[in-house]
Amino acid sequence: AGPGVLIGTALGGALLKWTLPYGWGWPTCMMFASILAATDPVAVVALLKEVGASKRLGHIIDGEAMVNDGTAIVVFTLLNDIAKGHDKTAGEIAAFFAWVPIGATLVGLGIALGCHAWLGLGAVAGDHLVQISVTLFACYLCYLVAEFQAQASGVLAVVVLGVAIGAFGRGFFTGETEHSLHHFWEMLTFAANTVLFILTGVIIAETTVKNTIKGESGGEEALLTAEDLGWGVLVYLEVIFTRAVVLAILFPILRRCGYGLTWRDACVCVWGGLRGAVGLALALVVSEENDLYPDKNVGPVVLLCTGVVVVLTLAVNGTTTAPLLQRLGLTRQEVQVQVAVRKARRHIREQCLAVYHEHLTTSDDVMGTADFRVVSELVPFLSAEEDLEDKDFGLSTQGGGGGAGGAKASPGFRQGGVIDKEQQEQEQKYVKLLKEQSDGKGSPIGSGGG
Repeated sequence: AGPGVLIGTALGGALLKWTLPYGWGWPTCMMFASILAATDPVAVVALLKEVGASKRLGHIIDGEAMVNDGTAIVVFTLLNDIAKGHDKTAGEIAAFFAWVPIGATLVGLGIALGCHAWLGLGAVAGDHLVQISVTLFACYLCYLVAEFQAQASGVLAVVVLGVAIGAFGRGFFTGETEHSLHHFWEMLTFAANTVLFILTGVIIAETTVKNTIKGESGGEEALLTAEDLGWGVLVYLEVIFTRAVVLAILFPILRRCGYGLTWRDACVCVWGGLRGAVGLALALVVSEENDLYPDKNVGPVVLLCTGVVVVLTLAVNGTTTAPLLQRLGLTRQEVQVQVAVRKARRHIREQCLAVYHEHLTTSDDVMGTADFRVVSELVPFLSAEEDLEDKDFGLSTQGGGGGAGGAKASPGFRQGGVIDKEQQEQEQKYVKLLKEQSDGKGSPIGSGGG
């Protein structure tokens, strides 16, 4: 995330400087590129879960965005001051980049230790309202202390706080508290994103209408025109190109580090790098400080182009990610999931056979004198052979052989195991004996027959 943001900011700023017709200087173009470097792949991560893609890919995209946003905000803070005309020496820039992550880490760990001590109190344990309030209070306190007191990155400090609580304090949130905590933060995130998108849309519409009216009636030059929308589309294409180049440069490293990135995963990461709330929030900051920039018309254009990029990434990239996953063959369920489902089906089958054996071989008030031949015709799994799909995954049968089933388990079945060919033959033999018993041709099956 860190090197990728820096490379993306440099390359994106160069493209913006060479293509946009506004005559902005390098600091302004670099600042604009840092805004576009912040990703928000919430929709893509949710889509990966829906289509059954690998959790590894979801963790890569989500984790990259979590650190990416904090790094982009740090770079934006520095470049925004430079774009306003503030001179920075090389020593000041180096000290800034050195202290911001270190200070954020220290503040985040300090607040996390306080949360652990608070959540560990006996009076707080089990009280989900107090525990949720502690997490909310800790996030805001961490951000304010890091951003305004320590002069570090508030976003990175909150990220460190979340990682520390998730890694070492997860045991405090159990049962109902954990579910309530997830629902609370999901609702808070949804509300914040909704308000931010609505606010951005209102400001863009107001700025566009106001400046258009000024240009038509007062003879003043309009700050925003229809041509700016076209430049926004060009910025969107440059954002996609920049992300592809960044991943191509870092791919040899990413392939050997961490989870290991394949070329298919890289394609999804390029196309799934959506822009969202963080970019819009930074664009709003630029829009509010428009008069402080020496370059002309920075705030309205940055806000409009950022809005166009966000809308296009959501409307184009977000809606076409699912077909891309299918095209790349990344929607197949994991082998572990398939095996778990088959084991569950076999366990259900064993339990059903045990119940049928218990009721159909004895005369009781439930089944009476049921005809097993009719029952087996109506219930296909009593006579159908079990599939052998598990052989495709190289599964081998482990454990001892099936013993006598008695009245509660059919012989030849292993509880929770995988049925092999020998077990299938035993199952067929067992069904045949049940049929002979129902016809009165065979000897009754006792509680230990097999």
